[in-house]
Amino acid sequence: MDAVQDKKNQIEERITQVILGEIEKETLTIDQSSEIVNYCLEKIKPVNTQEELLAFLSEISAKWPMFSQLVILEQGKAKEENKEEAVENIVDLVKSGNIDEAVNMAKSANNN
Repeated sequence: MDAVQDKKNQIEERITQVILGEIEKETLTIDQSSEIVNYCLEKIKPVNTQEELLAFLSEISAKWPMFSQLVILEQGKAKEENKEEAVENIVDLVKSGNIDEAVNMAKSANNN
C-alpha cells in the first residue's frame, strides 16, 4: 500500500472518530452522519496525492466545521514532512559536493 492510501485510511478513521464524537455529544443525528459519511467516501475515493487530500479536507471542513481541527493537524503534518524532505535533499546535495545548490535550497526552504 502506498503512502497516500495509508494517509487516506488514517483520514477516514479520523473522520469517523469526529462523527462518532459529535453523535455522542448529540450535536449530530444518525441521518446527518450518514449523509456526511457518504459524501466523504465519495469525495475521498479519487484522491491520489497529498495536495488532493488536503484540498478534500479543506472542502469538508468548509462544509462541516467540526472537521477544522483535522485540517489544521494534517496541514501541520504535511508542512513538517515537506521540511524533513527538504533537509534530506540538502544533506544529499552537501554530500555530493553541491554546496551552492544546497545553500540555495536551504534559503528557499527557509522562506516557505
